[in-house]
Amino acid sequence: MNSITSIAQYCVTAGAAVACAAVFAMRPPHQTEMPNLSNAELKVAYLDCARISAASLLEPDLVTICSTVASALLHREFGGNPDLQQQWWRKAQHDASSIQTASALKNLDALLAR
Repeated sequence: MNSITSIAQYCVTAGAAVACAAVFAMRPPHQTEMPNLSNAELKVAYLDCARISAASLLEPDLVTICSTVASALLHREFGGNPDLQQQWWRKAQHDASSIQTASALKNLDALLAR
Protein backbone atom coordinates (compact mmCIF):
# COMPACT_ATOMS: atom_id res chain seq x y z
CA MET A 1 0.00 0.00 0.00
CA ASN A 2 1.50 3.36 -0.99
CA SER A 3 1.47 6.48 1.18
CA ILE A 4 -1.31 8.16 -0.83
CA THR A 5 -3.57 5.14 -0.29
CA SER A 6 -2.68 5.02 3.41
CA ILE A 7 -3.44 8.71 3.84
CA ALA A 8 -6.63 8.37 1.81
CA GLN A 9 -7.79 5.47 3.95
CA TYR A 10 -7.10 7.44 7.13
CA CYS A 11 -8.84 10.53 5.78
CA VAL A 12 -11.98 8.71 4.72
CA THR A 13 -12.28 6.31 7.65
CA ALA A 14 -11.55 9.05 10.16
CA GLY A 15 -14.33 11.15 8.64
CA ALA A 16 -11.77 13.80 7.78
CA ALA A 17 -11.95 13.63 3.99
CA VAL A 18 -12.54 17.37 3.64
CA ALA A 19 -9.72 18.28 5.99
CA CYS A 20 -7.37 15.91 4.18
CA ALA A 21 -8.27 17.12 0.69
CA ALA A 22 -5.25 19.42 0.67
CA VAL A 23 -2.99 16.37 0.75
CA PHE A 24 -4.44 15.28 -2.57
CA ALA A 25 -3.84 18.71 -4.10
CA MET A 26 -0.27 17.51 -4.61
CA ARG A 27 -1.33 14.60 -6.83
CA PRO A 28 -0.58 14.80 -10.54
CA PRO A 29 -3.42 16.44 -12.56
CA HIS A 30 -4.16 13.26 -14.52
CA GLN A 31 -5.17 11.60 -11.25
CA THR A 32 -7.55 14.36 -10.17
CA GLU A 33 -9.51 15.38 -13.25
CA MET A 34 -12.22 12.69 -13.63
CA PRO A 35 -13.32 14.24 -16.95
CA ASN A 36 -16.25 11.84 -17.33
CA LEU A 37 -18.05 13.45 -14.37
CA SER A 38 -19.56 16.93 -14.23
CA ASN A 39 -19.03 19.09 -11.15
CA ALA A 40 -22.61 18.34 -10.07
CA GLU A 41 -21.93 14.60 -10.39
CA LEU A 42 -18.68 14.99 -8.43
CA LYS A 43 -20.67 16.65 -5.63
CA VAL A 44 -23.13 13.75 -5.55
CA ALA A 45 -20.28 11.23 -5.55
CA TYR A 46 -18.48 13.15 -2.79
CA LEU A 47 -21.57 13.18 -0.58
CA ASP A 48 -22.13 9.47 -1.30
CA CYS A 49 -18.54 8.74 -0.28
CA ALA A 50 -19.05 10.70 2.95
CA ARG A 51 -22.23 8.78 3.77
CA ILE A 52 -20.68 5.40 3.00
CA SER A 53 -17.50 6.11 4.99
CA ALA A 54 -19.56 7.27 7.97
CA ALA A 55 -21.35 3.91 8.02
CA SER A 56 -18.52 1.47 7.37
CA LEU A 57 -14.84 0.95 6.67
CA LEU A 58 -14.18 1.46 2.96
CA GLU A 59 -12.52 -1.10 0.75
CA PRO A 60 -9.15 0.10 -0.63
CA ASP A 61 -10.51 0.55 -4.18
CA LEU A 62 -13.35 2.71 -2.90
CA VAL A 63 -10.91 4.75 -0.78
CA THR A 64 -8.97 5.50 -3.96
CA ILE A 65 -12.11 6.45 -5.88
CA CYS A 66 -13.43 8.65 -3.07
CA SER A 67 -10.12 10.43 -2.61
CA THR A 68 -9.92 11.06 -6.36
CA VAL A 69 -13.47 12.43 -6.33
CA ALA A 70 -12.57 14.70 -3.39
CA SER A 71 -9.47 15.97 -5.15
CA ALA A 72 -11.23 16.55 -8.48
CA LEU A 73 -14.02 18.45 -6.73
CA LEU A 74 -11.51 20.48 -4.72
CA HIS A 75 -9.71 21.62 -7.86
CA ARG A 76 -12.60 22.01 -10.29
CA GLU A 77 -15.32 23.46 -8.10
CA PHE A 78 -13.45 25.16 -5.26
CA GLY A 79 -10.24 26.33 -6.94
CA GLY A 80 -8.07 24.22 -4.65
CA ASN A 81 -9.40 25.93 -1.50
CA PRO A 82 -10.21 23.23 1.10
CA ASP A 83 -11.98 25.77 3.33
CA LEU A 84 -14.54 26.47 0.59
CA GLN A 85 -15.01 22.74 0.05
CA GLN A 86 -15.54 22.19 3.76
CA GLN A 87 -18.10 25.02 3.95
CA TRP A 88 -20.01 23.51 1.03
CA TRP A 89 -19.84 20.02 2.57
CA ARG A 90 -21.20 21.19 5.92
CA LYS A 91 -24.08 23.02 4.24
CA ALA A 92 -24.80 20.06 1.96
CA GLN A 93 -24.86 17.70 4.94
CA HIS A 94 -27.24 20.00 6.77
CA ASP A 95 -29.52 20.41 3.74
CA ALA A 96 -29.47 16.79 2.56
CA SER A 97 -32.33 14.46 3.24
CA SER A 98 -31.55 11.14 4.91
CA ILE A 99 -30.23 8.56 2.47
CA GLN A 100 -29.42 4.89 2.99
CA THR A 101 -25.83 3.73 2.54
CA ALA A 102 -26.92 1.12 -0.02
CA SER A 103 -28.49 3.87 -2.12
CA ALA A 104 -25.32 5.92 -1.88
CA LEU A 105 -23.25 2.96 -3.09
CA LYS A 106 -25.63 2.38 -5.99
CA ASN A 107 -25.48 6.07 -6.98
CA LEU A 108 -21.69 6.09 -6.81
CA ASP A 109 -21.40 2.89 -8.85
CA ALA A 110 -23.73 4.30 -11.52
CA LEU A 111 -21.80 7.56 -11.81
CA LEU A 112 -18.42 5.88 -12.00
CA ALA A 113 -19.58 3.27 -14.52
CA ARG A 114 -20.07 6.00 -17.13
